[in-house]
Amino acid sequence: MARTKKTAAEAVTETAETTTLETVETVETNKTAKSRERTFLKSSIVRFAKYARVRDLLSALLEDGRKYSIREVDEILKGAE
Repeated sequence: MARTKKTAAEAVTETAETTTLETVETVETNKTAKSRERTFLKSSIVRFAKYARVRDLLSALLEDGRKYSIREVDEILKGAE
């Protein structure tokens, strides 16, 4: 079999396509991971031992009846610093 050489333009295009595909797959994976995160009501979160020192702050920052993931709560607390 004869192997054909790729031109520089073809190599760059192939690399860009691969990188784009990897980026799309990463974004899709992140979306799926976020959709599988466990969520908790404000009333449960303020009772977590992890948040004992910031219980009053969380009571003020979180909305009643809304569910939050641990990641979301940690981000909200970072923003309140």
